Formats: sequence, structure tokens, C-alpha cells
Amino acid sequence: MSRAILYASRDPDILYWPNRRWEKMFLHNTTFERDGVNDIDARTLWHYQAIVVSPNLVSTTPGQGTAYLTAFRDNKGEYLDGGKRYRLRVPANPPVKRFWAISVYDPTTRSLLDVGGNVNKSVGSLDNPLVNADGSVDVYFGPKALNGKEKNWVPTNPNKGFFVVFRFYGPLEGYIEKTWVLNDFELMK
Repeated sequence: MSRAILYASRDPDILYWPNRRWEKMFLHNTTFERDGVNDIDARTLWHYQAIVVSPNLVSTTPGQGTAYLTAFRDNKGEYLDGGKRYRLRVPANPPVKRFWAISVYDPTTRSLLDVGGNVNKSVGSLDNPLVNADGSVDVYFGPKALNGKEKNWVPTNPNKGFFVVFRFYGPLEGYIEKTWVLNDFELMK
């Protein structure tokens, strides 16, 4: 039941942007209460994928706290597959005071995805990724890096699915007001 609540939520409020696949990790708040009732599905959603609860995780004060979004599916609605290659185009000027980062996780264990060895499983603004002429950043996911794109590559395990968490450290107005919109994953040929 916990897996169904997390990976196939039916809650109409789960999507952060109505026309994207990015989902909230907290549905409404960090107390898991709504209209005076304990929201057991919202509590399960968070605690099945994470542990610590803090009001700073849903801060609406620009530049304070953190914000997390998660994605399980690509732009066509298909679950992310570690044997395939994807591109995520992060639009220019991510609305963060400190930095942003994206990491891959194992849907079975909910821990960082095991890709063998001591391999970096994330890309973020502190990694000085390659930046496109328009200021956007293409992050690539797959079992092998594209030539020349290794700095922007997050490895996946070809024998497993995966999901991602995009972290905003010190989210700013563009995130809070939803005027900056993160693209969905695109399957590459």
C-alpha cells in the first residue's frame, strides 16, 4: 500500500505544476493534518520515502529552508527505467538562494541508487555543470555517459527503475509562486 501511495498517488494535489510530472513530497504540511483530520496517506507518502520532518522543508519564506520535488515518470507518463537514457533540461536561473541538486534513488530501498563503485549519483549547481547558451542545464541520466557530457551525467543501473529528487536549497519566489517551471524527463533515442 505504501508503494502505491508513493509511486502512483491518486491525490489530485500531488503535482506541483498541473502540466508537469513533478510531485510534491509533502502534500499539504509537515503535520499531516488537513481539515482537523490526520491525513494518513500524506504521512505515508512522506515517511515511506524519507524520515526527517521539519517545517523548513515546506518554507514559503524566500531564501529560507529547502524544497524537494520528486519525479517517477517521464514526459509521456512512463516510469523511469535505468536501462534507458533521459535528458532533463533545467531552465535558466533556477530560483535558489544557495544551490540546486538532483539525485537518483532506488524505488525498492528508497536509498541512493546502487550503480556500482563510488560513483557520484547527483548533479547540481555546485558541481559547475556545463551550461547551455540560454543558461539552461541539460542533465543526462542513463547507464553510460554521453561523450563530452560526463560532467552533467547521473548514472543509472540498467537493471532497475529509478526515481529522482530535485532539491532547492533556499527556494526563491520563482519556485514558491510557481512562475519558474522545471521540465519533465525526455527519453532519448
